[in-house]
Parts: sequence; structure tokens; C-alpha cells
Amino acid sequence: MKRVFIPKDVNKLPNSPGVYYFRDAKQQILYVGKATSLTHRVRSYWQRPLDGRLQLMLPQITSIEVQQTETALEALLLEANEITRIDPPFNVRGKDDKTFAQIAITKETFPKVLILRPTQKSPKPIARTFGPYTSGLAARRALKVLRGIFKFHCTGIARSGRACLYRSLGECPGVCTGDISVAAYRSTIRKIIAFLEGKKKFIIKDTKRAMARAAKEERYEEAATLRDELFALTHIRDTAFMTDDVTEFLSSALPDRLEAYDISNIGERAAVGSMVVLDHGRPNPSEYRKFKIRDAAKPNDVGMLKEMLSRRFGHPEWPLPDFVLVDGGSQQLAVAEQVLRAAKLEIPAAGVVKGPDRKLARLVLSARARAWMNQRQLTTQSFEPVVRIARDEAHRFAITYHRSLRDTIFTRGHK
Repeated sequence: MKRVFIPKDVNKLPNSPGVYYFRDAKQQILYVGKATSLTHRVRSYWQRPLDGRLQLMLPQITSIEVQQTETALEALLLEANEITRIDPPFNVRGKDDKTFAQIAITKETFPKVLILRPTQKSPKPIARTFGPYTSGLAARRALKVLRGIFKFHCTGIARSGRACLYRSLGECPGVCTGDISVAAYRSTIRKIIAFLEGKKKFIIKDTKRAMARAAKEERYEEAATLRDELFALTHIRDTAFMTDDVTEFLSSALPDRLEAYDISNIGERAAVGSMVVLDHGRPNPSEYRKFKIRDAAKPNDVGMLKEMLSRRFGHPEWPLPDFVLVDGGSQQLAVAEQVLRAAKLEIPAAGVVKGPDRKLARLVLSARARAWMNQRQLTTQSFEPVVRIARDEAHRFAITYHRSLRDTIFTRGHK
């Protein structure tokens, strides 16, 4: 049930998860957002600096409508569904961002449930998508919670007989090992779709009926599975979604996907490059990539960086970054911008100039990166911790690969 407030009464909003709608004098919905605490989140719009777009919206708000949800996860899903349905004018992020995240369900006998971005090629045709989710990290957390309720298939080959990682963890129903029928698995997929559509109460009611029927017919193992599913549905843990307003603001300002690059070139042999990925400021090692430099006849870090970036952006199936970070100053940044232009990509980029003991001396920003940071009210100081993590991870990953390659060459040379 929705409740309506006016801006001066923001302190009277409920301190619970939910979705808020900003309306203007004509009752047009200007903006839709989610909150783990409606009162704290909505109040923050009048307490902290906003980017130019939201600053323009603020004086137009005449009423605030809120819809409470039982959990922060349901608030996240409802927000995405409402943005898609209403298409509010100030919800630019997500609609225009080519790297926003979606939860996708593939079209095959045993559908997979995946996180996909528009720039990422799906391994199979897609039957349904849900989103956009303005935070890729939040979408992945939502999928993790969903997996704790409904066991589904996302890796491995159906009926291969070889257990996937999630099967060994008890989080896959056995699609890979042939332990679940097509009909039973399709039933699970229907529940997942209903949950993503915001129909949790319907699923609970249906699960209770199915559990009672299974028990009556003495299908006790099935009844126990449904009992566990029902418990998980009614005891969703929101820990992964709980953030205070400051953290939520910073998280929303950071790039969904930051890619950092480094070259390791000690001597003329085994020159390598590394690409590391940070999702909302957190390293995601599963997305790291390493490059053995092919044209390493002469030590030339700038040329090697150009080769690595050209090869990286020659992979259209990889998700595109929101921000590019290269190790080096104006020369390295110029090369990065040159490669991005050649690929017809408008991605902000920056170079990291190291000081003594690899301390961060300064950040060299492209014009697009400077505009990007200004739009998100990000200062160099607030961005610095993320830059340092990205730079150190890229350096560590490059050095590790370089040593491994160098040891292999040395071993071969002494056989």
C-alpha cells in the first residue's frame, strides 16, 4: 500500500525498506528510487550535495509517494520494475548507461539464470530479462540471495554427468548431473520469474499448497524441499543490502565496472600486461585478464600498453568498463584515449602517476573523466582509495604473471 508525504515531512517517512516516487505539481513521477530505510534515504536528498541533474529535480518535487516492502531485496526488484514501467525523466542512470546490469533467463531446455550487460554476448538466446539494475553489484547480490531460496542452473553443461561448482556446494538442483526433470526445473524457473516480478506472496501461498499436497501423498522428500524453500522465502537475509546513506551515496557514485591496466617489463623477455576489474570499488578476480605481449622486441611500455588495450577492446563479448585506469602519466593516458576513439567508445579514462615507494602522486584525468567525476560529485580525494586498490591489484597481477612466464622460459632454456 502506497503512502503520500510532502517534502517538509520527510522525517515522518517509515524507517523501513521500500521504494519512493518523487512527483511534481502535475503528479508526474519524476524519479523512482529504492531504500533500505525510506526516511534516511529520502532525507539525504536535502542534506548532501547532488549532481546537476538531481539538483534540477529537487525544486520540482511537491509530493513523495512511498511503497514499503518487507525486505531491501524486494525494494531493489520493485525499483527496477517500476523504472522500466514508468520511465521517469530523472532516472537517467540505467537507461542511458550501456553497461547497466540485467538478470537474464536463457531460452533452452534447462534455462540458466545469469547477470548480463547489453554489451555482453549471451551464450544462449534470452527468454526474459529483468532490470535495469543501476548497480551491477546489487544485481549480483540479488542473484546470490535468490540462489539461497531457489536452486538454479547457471554453469556447466546440462546432463553432462559432471557436477558443476554450484552442484558441489548444494546450490544447483542437479541439471548437470541429470538429477532433476525438465518439468520440475521449469517449475523452479516459474517461481524465480514470479519473484523477480514482485509476486512473493503468491509464491508463498502456492508453495504452502504444494507442500501440503506432497505431504498428503507421502512424497516426504519433496515436501521437505518445499518446506526449506518456504522458510528461505519468509526469512530473507538483507545483510548484503544494508548500507548507511554515506556508503550508499559513494557506492552509487563509483563506476559499476572500473578496469585498470599495468605492464610488467623487466628486460626484453616475458613482457606481460594485466587487466583487473573493480565492481563498485571491490576487486572481482573472476574478471581479471592477462596478456602476453607479442611485440616486445624493444622495451616500450607505451607501445605495449597500446597493444594490450587494442586487444582488450577487440573483445566485444566482454562487458565494457565505465572507467579506464592506466598505469602512467599523460603519454599512457593519450594512448588509452587513442584506442578508445578507434573503438568508437566514449569511456572516461585516467592515468596514475606513482611517487616514491609506489605511493599515489597524482591522477591525470582526461576531459571526459573530469566531467564524469564532477557529475557524480566525486573529488580526487574521495576517489583515491579506489584508484589505489585498482593500481595495486593491476601491478600485483602483472608481476605474478610475469614471474610465472619468466620461470617457464628459464626452465625450458635449461632443459
